[in-house]
This record gives sequence, C-alpha cells and structure tokens, in this order.
Amino acid sequence: MAVQRLIQGNYKVRLLELSMGTNPNKNNRPEVNAKVIVVEGPDKDSTATYQGTFTEKQIKWTLRDLRALGWKGKTIATVVADCMTDPKIVDAEIEIASHTYPDSGKTSEWSAVRAFGRKRMELGAPTPATIKDVDEWLAEAAKEDNDPVPF
Repeated sequence: MAVQRLIQGNYKVRLLELSMGTNPNKNNRPEVNAKVIVVEGPDKDSTATYQGTFTEKQIKWTLRDLRALGWKGKTIATVVADCMTDPKIVDAEIEIASHTYPDSGKTSEWSAVRAFGRKRMELGAPTPATIKDVDEWLAEAAKEDNDPVPF
C-alpha cells in the first residue's frame, strides 16, 4: 500500500466520500466525515479527510462547510445526497493534523481539511514600523522567559 504524502495549503478539491452518522468513540456524537481529492496543481490526486461535528461550539463551522459542499440545508438526512449527487469543486484549506496515542506515545499524521469554501487569507507585507513594533514585543516577551531574542 502506497504511503499518502502529507499536504498543506490552499487547494481546489472534489468530494470522493461523504458520510453522516454518530461516532461511538465520542458518546455517539453526530458528525459528518469526508474524503476529498485535490483536482489541480502539483499535489493533484492527493487526498485529505474532513470531520465536521454537530456540537454547540462547532456547528456553525460545520454548517459553513456543508453549504460550501452543496448541502441544500433542508434536513441533515439529505446531506450525502445533496453533496454527492454532483460533487462541486471547491476551495479547501488543508493542514497537517496529528494525534499522539497516550498508551504508546506513537504519533499519527494526516492531511485534514480545516475549512471548505475559503482560502487562508494572504498577508500583506509588514511596514518597517510594524517590524520594529513586533521586534520590541518579542524582545519584551523573551525577557520574561529569560531567553533574549538575538536582535
């Protein structure tokens, strides 16, 4: 079995798989899981996974992602049919996720979708005044750690 190369960044992706159900490892918490494939660029054909949860803290983000994937929003019972009937190509922000197992200390890493329908904001160039301010803040923070910043 080939090892999946880890990717991170902004990509155009299409759904390969989508399921909705309850997670027995999380007290039967309802969630949606997906697998996507990158459709263009040097990482074309790489895959990533997505897990959206229906908790009070996460539901607004899961709703945003499902709408981006094509869910019509009538009932969660239609999410798979709405999104998988004609999967859209959408923007996805992908990051490398990890989990360390407490029993063994082993760490697993995988490419995970952080958000659908948006890209990480591109930052503008800092001004000289901004660089000066941040350098001062870093130097002050380093004093508190007794570890001087080398500038």
